[in-house]
Amino acid sequence: MKKSLITFSLLLTSTLLLTSCNFVRTESFTFIPNETNSTIYDGYYKPNSLRYTYQDINKSVGWTTSNSIGSQKLLIVPVSLRDGPSWDNMMLQRIENAFFGESIYPYYSVKEYFEISSYSKLTIEGDVYEPLTLNMTINELASYGDSASEIVAAAFNESFNISDLSYDQDNDGYIDNTIFIYSNGFDADSSYWAWCTYTNSYNSNNVLNVNSYMWASYEFLNTAYDDFYHSEYYEFDRENYAETHTLIHETGHLLGLDDYYDYDSIWDCSTGYDMQAYNIGDHNIFSKMSLGWVKPYVITDSCEITLHTSSLYPECVLIKNDFNGSAFDEYLLIEYYTPQGLNELDSIHSYGDNNALDYSGLRVYHVDARMIAFESLGFNKVLFGGYTDTINSNVVIGASNTPSRSYLSSHEDDYKLLHLIDNHQQNTLSNKPSPLDPTYCLIQENQTIDKEYLRPYLANKDSFNDGEKINFSFTASNFTDQSCALTIEIE
Repeated sequence: MKKSLITFSLLLTSTLLLTSCNFVRTESFTFIPNETNSTIYDGYYKPNSLRYTYQDINKSVGWTTSNSIGSQKLLIVPVSLRDGPSWDNMMLQRIENAFFGESIYPYYSVKEYFEISSYSKLTIEGDVYEPLTLNMTINELASYGDSASEIVAAAFNESFNISDLSYDQDNDGYIDNTIFIYSNGFDADSSYWAWCTYTNSYNSNNVLNVNSYMWASYEFLNTAYDDFYHSEYYEFDRENYAETHTLIHETGHLLGLDDYYDYDSIWDCSTGYDMQAYNIGDHNIFSKMSLGWVKPYVITDSCEITLHTSSLYPECVLIKNDFNGSAFDEYLLIEYYTPQGLNELDSIHSYGDNNALDYSGLRVYHVDARMIAFESLGFNKVLFGGYTDTINSNVVIGASNTPSRSYLSSHEDDYKLLHLIDNHQQNTLSNKPSPLDPTYCLIQENQTIDKEYLRPYLANKDSFNDGEKINFSFTASNFTDQSCALTIEIE
C-alpha cells in the first residue's frame, strides 16, 4: 500500500534553487549540563528539557503544526461531493469513535494511541463538526490534483467562521488541527488519498482559519488487519469497527513528523517497521524525542546503563560530543525495543503485508537532523545559509530519507535523516528489489558496535557527517522484557 504524503506548500523541493557549496555551521550551541538543567550520573546526564520540537521548526516556514505536549484539540470536518455518499449518523459516530473512542475494535483510537506513545504527555480531544458539502463532483475536484484538498480548505474558510478559541491552543490565529474526511473512496494515484499539508489561504473576516490540516477518506476506516478482513465481526458490526492505522500515521504528520520511507524507491534506510513508515507499531525513539516526549541519556564517558524498553518507558541513549541540547543535531540514538505496548498487536496481526518486529533488541539509529537556515530570494527560490543550531530565522531539516526531498547539495545524498544500524553489518536492509529481512533489524545480546562496525553506515566511514570522529563502542546484555544492560566505552 502506498504511504501517505506530506507536502510543504511553500518549500517544494522540485522548485527550489539549491546551492552546491559545502555547508558550514553558521551558529553553534553546545548544551552544558549542570545541576540546574540536568540530572547528572556517572558518565552520562539527562537534560531536564530539550530546546526545540518539530513545531518550532515548522512554524519558521509558516506551517503551524500542533503542539505535541498537553491537551490538543482536533476539528474534524466531514466533506461530501455532489455525487458522493451523504453523511449519516452512523458514519459520523464512527469518525468520532475512531479519533476519540475507547477500546475500539480492532485497534486503538487516535486518542488512545497517542496517549500511550507519548507516555501520557499528549492528550488528544476534539469534535466532529457539521459536514461541508461542495457543489462539485468527485471528478471535478480530482481535476485539481494535489491542490484538491486546498480547494476544500479554502471552501471551509469561506463557509464557516470558527470562533471557539479552544481550537487555537497556541494563540497564533489558526485552528491548530483541522481534519477533512471525505465520504467517497480513496485511490493512491489520485487526489483521493491521505496526506497532511498547510495552506496560507484564509478569510480575513474569520476569527480562526485553517492552516495545518489532514486530508483522508472515510473508507480508510473500513480497511483491516488481513486476518480480520471479512471476519464475522467486520461484516456485521461495522458500526463499532474503525480501522485507524492511516489516521494515526497522518496525525503524526499534524505533529510535524516526516515520512521515513523512501519516495524515490531506492531503499528504506530506516526500515519500514514504524508508524511513520509502514503505518505499524509505535513511534521510534527519534520521533518521540523530537516531539518532546523523551529526554535522552547523553553519554560523556565510559559507563553502564540499565536501559528500559521504550515500549513502556521514556528512555534512550544518545552518543555525540558537543550535543546541542535538541533532537535536531547529529548523533547515534539507541532504544531498547520489545514487542510490547503499541508494538504488540501489530507484531501479532499483519497490516497489509507487514508486521511490527516480534523480538527484542537494541534499535540503533544514526540520526542527522541538523537544521539549515535559509534566506528567501523570491517565490519558491531560497538560498541556504548553512547549518545552524538555533531557530532565529527560517530553518528546515537538511537531510531526508528520500534523496529528491533532501535540502542538501548533491554530494551529500548519502546523508539520511534516520538510518538504522542492522545486526549483520550489511547496510542493505531493504535495498530494492531485495525483500526486507526483519530478523536483521535489532542489535542482539553481546554484539559489540564500534567504529569498525559503523563504517558501512557512515558516508565519511570513520566519522559522523559533520566530521566528528567515532570514538566509542557499546555492547548490550541481560535482555529481559523490561530492560537490558548497556555498556559503553569511550576512547
